[in-house]
Amino acid sequence: MPSQVGHGSARGIAKALLSPGRWWSNPAARFPRVTKATARLYPPGPSGLPALGSIYRLARDPLRFWLDASRDYGPITHVELGFLHVYMLNDPELIQEVLVSRHRECIKDVASLKELVRLVGFGLVTLEGEGWHKRRKLSSPPLQPKRIAGYVDTMVKYTERTVARFGEGEQRDMHTDSRRLTMSIAAKTLLGFEMGYEAERIGEILDTAVDYYTSRLFPWQRILPAAVPTRLQVRFERAMRELDEIIFGLIARLRREDGAADADHLLGQLMRARDEEGKPLGDRQLRDEAITMLVGGHETTALTITYAVHELARHPEHAARLRAEIEAAAAGRSLCASDLPALPFLDAVVRETLRLYPPVHALSRKVIQSFELGGYNIRPGSIVLITPFGMHRNPRWHDAPERFWPERWLTRPEPARGTYIPFGDGPRVCVGGHFAMAQAKFVLATFMRAVEVELPVGFELVLQPTVTLRPRDGMPVRIHHLH
Repeated sequence: MPSQVGHGSARGIAKALLSPGRWWSNPAARFPRVTKATARLYPPGPSGLPALGSIYRLARDPLRFWLDASRDYGPITHVELGFLHVYMLNDPELIQEVLVSRHRECIKDVASLKELVRLVGFGLVTLEGEGWHKRRKLSSPPLQPKRIAGYVDTMVKYTERTVARFGEGEQRDMHTDSRRLTMSIAAKTLLGFEMGYEAERIGEILDTAVDYYTSRLFPWQRILPAAVPTRLQVRFERAMRELDEIIFGLIARLRREDGAADADHLLGQLMRARDEEGKPLGDRQLRDEAITMLVGGHETTALTITYAVHELARHPEHAARLRAEIEAAAAGRSLCASDLPALPFLDAVVRETLRLYPPVHALSRKVIQSFELGGYNIRPGSIVLITPFGMHRNPRWHDAPERFWPERWLTRPEPARGTYIPFGDGPRVCVGGHFAMAQAKFVLATFMRAVEVELPVGFELVLQPTVTLRPRDGMPVRIHHLH
């Protein structure tokens, strides 16, 4: 697995406190188990340094740390990060218990959400309790499979238009192009707007937001108050003001044109919605949901498309099989929603991509009420961590876990519930999962039937675990048109 990028601030703190030549430099002692006395209170897990715990090793390579921890220990791994106790779940039954049965005793990690709220506000992702239930009920209908079928023509048309602009032999950044494309599709299908410059600018703003959020992802990175005007903080605040101008402007335009009166997109439905007292959502609430929709509707799907193209470029036999399947289903015409049952290998490619590269690589919950889990007492204030990245690459649950092997989805039984969770599970399973899958399939299929892609010689994919799982250096590809 390629080396990963850590978080510099934590690394600097740890290095200043450590001296070379100790046990942490010995690979054989990478994860010594806890003592017998501690084991009575906590599950086994990597021991750490006084006060710091495992911060240094987590900061150095987060994905490798969580992946090794998921493989080296039992159903639950206990990790100390400073004074924070983290319980990492490596067992599908325990994952189901937390996400399904105990979802009222575990809420989203409020500390990290404070930073996310500054971007998306109080929308479906960040709300809790009754407010979340009401918003979820309003948001679900336009994202059901039957409604999504009506969006497919837009997905295909926008992709064909994008590919037509690529020059023969041109080198492109697949990650950047995918984000611009999926942003435009999400804006049109979910918000009802044809975006040009705004889509590109919103993508740039979200890049700034991701950089900022990544710099404050862990508790030790939030020692410096958000009010301190660092360069990144100033850039983030400026970007948020511009984002508000764009989104509030779109909402005002929709109101002026009465565009929500009979619209079937999500924003239109939210504008028509009324609470128990007959009051509509305010502009701020609509803004929060619009940004939540844009972030959720484009970022994760763009990453899925990017990684699928990367794997298909590395495995031309899979790319050829996919093209043959597409041509058999839709020879001489554009794809449409009714073609999907005839594209099982396309489904397998997308599902396998989500297994290897789940865009949401970790899910955290903060415990608000004590309960027993796997024989251990989980106390309030602790964090329960579920890592789709670790579960998806664990040999206990998936054969040849590091291999890109789409055929596993065609020839083998469905994986046990809890071992494959790219969209989470339980009441808070991603409401846009069906939309994301449809968009990933039709964009990828339309793209791959039109072009062949070639990776630059010597390119090595390095994963960067930010709020999503991004390629650190982008995804350069050379385009060769097939027709």
